[in-house]
Amino acid sequence: MKELGGHSISEDQPQVKLHVNKNHPGGLWTIETQIGEAEPRIIPVFDCRQDSHKEDIARLLASYKRCVAFGVGLYGISVLVEDPRVGRNPDTWKAYYEAKEGRPLSSRIPIFAPPRFQHLYMDREVIDDDFRKFLETRETREQLFKSGVSFHLMVRVPKDAAYIHPVFIRDEGDWDASVFWWHDPDWEDISNLTYNLNPHATAGISSFNKSKEPPAFNFEGVIDFILQYKRAPFDFVVRDSECEGVGVMSSHTQIRPALKGEKKEWVIVRKGSMSADGLMKAISSPFPYRVLDEDKIADRGHPKDAILDELVSEVRDKTATNYEKRHQSKPFVNRALSFFDIREKRYSVLAKADVELK
Repeated sequence: MKELGGHSISEDQPQVKLHVNKNHPGGLWTIETQIGEAEPRIIPVFDCRQDSHKEDIARLLASYKRCVAFGVGLYGISVLVEDPRVGRNPDTWKAYYEAKEGRPLSSRIPIFAPPRFQHLYMDREVIDDDFRKFLETRETREQLFKSGVSFHLMVRVPKDAAYIHPVFIRDEGDWDASVFWWHDPDWEDISNLTYNLNPHATAGISSFNKSKEPPAFNFEGVIDFILQYKRAPFDFVVRDSECEGVGVMSSHTQIRPALKGEKKEWVIVRKGSMSADGLMKAISSPFPYRVLDEDKIADRGHPKDAILDELVSEVRDKTATNYEKRHQSKPFVNRALSFFDIREKRYSVLAKADVELK
């Protein structure tokens, strides 16, 4: 073993040369790497807490570039998947299974959608009326995620939803898809910009890891993935300079609302970053819950019985404080700027990277 830029690499072929350059202007980082005899790569690393980065992130996402992004407790692989009826970019869904080597095709990918767009992916007509109140409007969904912070909603998809790619839809069971979000106004800005640029695609996200292996809980984990598996199956990274250090280090809870005709209770499909008791208290639910499988716990970097609720709440509070501080005097405007509006110095860095903004 030898050291390179603070990271250990193997002498075995192919060798990995890697350096993280944190000296670019405007908070931009780059991962500069060469794997074996392949061409050297410069991978941009953006920060979701930098407003000046948001348009770059959105343009790359809208162009079907593969992103590894941090959210609350871990990094996930995210790429847009085109409406199957469009047919211009039919294969982007494969990026998930290329990144998550060994993941069976039967394991579908969660949809990554803010409350503004979640109605497109859930059939609210089949949900019990008392539970539907949590999901009926954009405002109620925003309050649900603001309170519960980060979780998967396991739902039935609308019957006429031909725009949803099969990679997101299960073939059997009492739910069709996972609609996932973490409450974060910066990511809402990014999501809105991305949708404005490309309204004909659905974003997904899944933990960044080789199948059956722990995910990258922090940026160091992303670097370790490259060094260990000698590949970088993504085009750019979005870190979180404000909240990554909180240390949630966990995938997230999965819940299903009661359907019509069922007992009025939440079903905990998988335990995750928020405990079942903590999540029910946070969303002020008057209904009980039932854990589907006590042994099904999301990947985490803590003991299985550790309660992480306070850490998750800390992420929410730090995010809100940071966002409000940045926008007190200059609110963020959701608009899609021309690529040439990017400052020249940042452009010169991105021009060398192996991604294009067009």
